[in-house]
Amino acid sequence: VQNATRLAAMTKTVDIPEYREFVRQLAKRRTELGLSQEDLCFVSGLADGHINKLEAFDRIATFPTLLVWASSLGLEIKSVPAELPLATVRAISARSAPLRRLKGANNPQTRCSHA
Repeated sequence: VQNATRLAAMTKTVDIPEYREFVRQLAKRRTELGLSQEDLCFVSGLADGHINKLEAFDRIATFPTLLVWASSLGLEIKSVPAELPLATVRAISARSAPLRRLKGANNPQTRCSHA
């Protein structure tokens, strides 16, 4: 039952503007390159019709699928620093104790050496 619920959640459309815009950018790049959705499925190794479902927002792409999709179009997905959300800043500020060090981190006997 959990797997069925999880699968159902994964196949629902997503209402995150940034995701929708990213998918639109991938679709635009595909058309600029003159590739059909079928061509892209073939070159990327994705199942027939998968790009159609993703571009129509009938399916939500997993991160690995996004990597393959973008790579097949000659694009890279990169992580760039951005401003922290206020909730994250508050969580950091509210932390009652500093982050713990790993046991033995200051012990020279537990350090790695390249000798």
